[in-house]
This record gives sequence, C-alpha cells and structure tokens, in this order.
Amino acid sequence: QTETEKDQDLAKIVKQLQNKTEDSEFTLVDGIIFRGERIFIPHSLRSKILKELHETHLGMTKMKQLSRRYVYWPGVDNDIERVVRSCEQCALTKSSPPK
Repeated sequence: QTETEKDQDLAKIVKQLQNKTEDSEFTLVDGIIFRGERIFIPHSLRSKILKELHETHLGMTKMKQLSRRYVYWPGVDNDIERVVRSCEQCALTKSSPPK
C-alpha cells in the first residue's frame, strides 16, 4: 500500500478510482490497486516480485502462468522473458535432454 502511494503512475490511477471519473479495469481496495483479481505491482517492487517468481527456475511459460494468477503491471510478460533469457541456470535446464 505504501509503495502504491509513492508510485506516480499508480497515484494517477488511485485518483481516478477515488473520483470515479471514468469506468476502469482497475479497482481500489484498502489503498491497493487490483486488475481483476491481480495486484497491480508498483515499480519499486517489480524486481523483487520477478525474483520471487523466478527463484525456482520454472521457465518462461510457467512463470507467466503464475504471474497471471497474482500480479499485474504493464510489460510483465516482457520482464519475465528478459529475466529467464538472462538466467544461466534456466538456459542449462532448457537445453538438457529429458531423463
């Protein structure tokens, strides 16, 4: 909630939601923005969320599936792709033949 308040982009959405100036795909619950059931993650927390999503090296597809259940931000899929492509362990796992 505190990070949402600090994020300038999210502050604009909060203001729109509070003023109900237009229909929105977002909702505001206790100072937290949701898109459907997913939490809209502020810029300051995105790298932490990516790290948590990636810590078990699930691979790109499963990471995206997991993120789509719980979190949202514009470009989340691109960020996941960047993280997985830059991970040596994921590259080794992907290139290993099944046993």
